[in-house]
Amino acid sequence: MGELILCTSSLAKTPFYWENISENVYSLEELSYLIKKNVFLVEKSLTSDQLCTWIEKELFDKKLAESLRNDLKINNKVSSFIEKLLTETGYLSQSEIKNTVKLLADLETKSEIEVGKLKADQLLKAGKVLRSIKEYYKLLSAVSKNIMSDEVLGSIWHNIGSAYARLFQFNEAINCFLKAYSLSANLNSLKMGLYAAFCEKNEKKFYEIAEEYDVDTVVLSEIKKEMEDYYLNNSENVFFKDSSKEKKEENIKNFIVDLKKDYKKLCS
Repeated sequence: MGELILCTSSLAKTPFYWENISENVYSLEELSYLIKKNVFLVEKSLTSDQLCTWIEKELFDKKLAESLRNDLKINNKVSSFIEKLLTETGYLSQSEIKNTVKLLADLETKSEIEVGKLKADQLLKAGKVLRSIKEYYKLLSAVSKNIMSDEVLGSIWHNIGSAYARLFQFNEAINCFLKAYSLSANLNSLKMGLYAAFCEKNEKKFYEIAEEYDVDTVVLSEIKKEMEDYYLNNSENVFFKDSSKEKKEENIKNFIVDLKKDYKKLCS
């Protein structure tokens, strides 16, 4: 996970797999941390008897497991279950627990559409790009246009475009950004479509979009300059800061390895 977590409770030999965030969990402290970090991805699938059994069998905390099972029977609310879990674990501060539980309680009052978008947004923010795309499309297929404003639809298509761009699928990104712009008239979506065309090195597409949507020549010049400066600065920093041929080759190899690792994470 990239961060150190102080654990005072038992560590599990067999981890609990939290599917929504694709993480193996080994302790209550780690689970508390992940819940706080991914609050919009906490669902009923997490607050289950399966989790209670894991706490009992792997962490040897039968008392907490039974307490959580009772909460499932009596309240059967995600917010109530999580409040009990976080409080008993004691990893988060009282204010952190209060804020987390409040967010969960607020989610319980929102519509399925609102919750679905928050979940997809959180996945994209967390770098779970491929899963975020699936959630956005799932959301679009589950609702009819007449119950979702053009502004919200535009926002969804814009985020799908951002996700495709992070996967270097620039043609798909362009189509999504232009779809977003047609719905919301948000200039940022149009500009992102132009950025994607530039990244794809599709000069013809770049100018076709500019002509179709009557983009100001000053804006086009700014976009081209920003992208050219970005490529120049990054290529110099990565490949050319060392004079020796061997070092340049090593930098390129390391850069490719890092790209592959990052791409796998985006698709997880």
